[in-house]
Amino acid sequence: MKELIQSFDEQSRRQLLHRAAKACLGVTAVSAVAGGTPLFAGNNVVSGKAKHVIYLYMAGGMSHIDTWDPKPGTDVAGEFDPIKTALKGVRVSDRLPKLAKQLDKVCLIRSMNSSQGAHDRASYLMHTSYAPLASVQHPGMGPWMSKLGGRLNEKLPGTVVVGGGSRASGAGVLGSAFEPINIGNPQQGLQNSAVARGVSEEDFSNRRRLLDTLDRGFRMRYPQEKVQAYTRFYKEAVALMQSEDVKAFDINREPAKIKAAYGANNFGMGCLLARRLVQAGVRFVEVNFGGWDTHQDNFENLDERLPTFDQAIAALLEDLAQQGMLDDTLVVQTSEFGRTPRINERGGRDHFPRAFTTMLAGGGVRGGQVYGETDKTASAPTKNPVTPQEFNATIAYALGINHKKQIFTKIGRPFTLSDKGEPVKAIF
Repeated sequence: MKELIQSFDEQSRRQLLHRAAKACLGVTAVSAVAGGTPLFAGNNVVSGKAKHVIYLYMAGGMSHIDTWDPKPGTDVAGEFDPIKTALKGVRVSDRLPKLAKQLDKVCLIRSMNSSQGAHDRASYLMHTSYAPLASVQHPGMGPWMSKLGGRLNEKLPGTVVVGGGSRASGAGVLGSAFEPINIGNPQQGLQNSAVARGVSEEDFSNRRRLLDTLDRGFRMRYPQEKVQAYTRFYKEAVALMQSEDVKAFDINREPAKIKAAYGANNFGMGCLLARRLVQAGVRFVEVNFGGWDTHQDNFENLDERLPTFDQAIAALLEDLAQQGMLDDTLVVQTSEFGRTPRINERGGRDHFPRAFTTMLAGGGVRGGQVYGETDKTASAPTKNPVTPQEFNATIAYALGINHKKQIFTKIGRPFTLSDKGEPVKAIF
């Protein structure tokens, strides 16, 4: 057996270990966790008011003009009307009536601008603070928070991505130890996270000991980090399975009234799952909501998505506030860029990185404010422009994390959480 295992290449050895775990342990949750449960990063948390981040990402490029930054009475205004909000003199789209009433909890940054106008590159920049490079994979914000801030609950992952992530959300050069757990469908929670039916606790323990015995010699002969990380993944998967904290992934434990408030859809349930996870001690939860690439039929598409967006985020803010969690939870809503002021011949708006709006709430951010502004056609910032790098530095600042801390690649290349971006301290 020993000679046989040693004859395999690394990929084959990993597949063998994976299959052995499934057969011997009677569990498949390790495959999800091995894709990346972050490892405990130590107690190096710098003092900051926020402890958690709920990062709501609108994939595709959400129109700022038709949501947070309406321009009534202009040629670019479109089909939606502005409505009053909880902030005197501040208007938002009439498709956001619930959020309009909660703008006293929110800071809108209306002066965002990016250097990237293609989806993948812009999303990568928004998540990592860097333009994509062929030679390096930069970490997303969640892995950064886990690396620099550490875990709050050792039994739970540091980062969870809900509703489909991308390489921009991954751990990159930080290594597999900080890779997020991905939850495709929030209504199904963490799949295969229980011992297989018919396997007793005693059988389970015996199989774990047998697997450890079979694997020990291999680990000693090949002490590489990837091999050690794979072993840690199994141990953490089992620890999570046997912990009460695994219940945090089950939104069906919530009262029907709470679920209804968020909305019976994947984004609404993703926001509810995010609240449950940060409540249990997860540091960073990203919830993705796609379909905002409205090159055609912009207003018909937004009529479908904005009620879901409005209901879910408004419910999240109200829920966090009622449970006393908003002070130490930073809620972030963003997209990779905005949409063109000009409406094209297909009734759509095209990619527009020159100006867009993001939202922050809680976590020490002063609610009831608008930071920055755009010109009369929402074509460019005219006051306090903010880049993705500065935005990410602001998130780090809310958590008291040193955004200038350098991490080095294997070839000695340094990089930081926000590249050269500095936090927007005026909003706190």
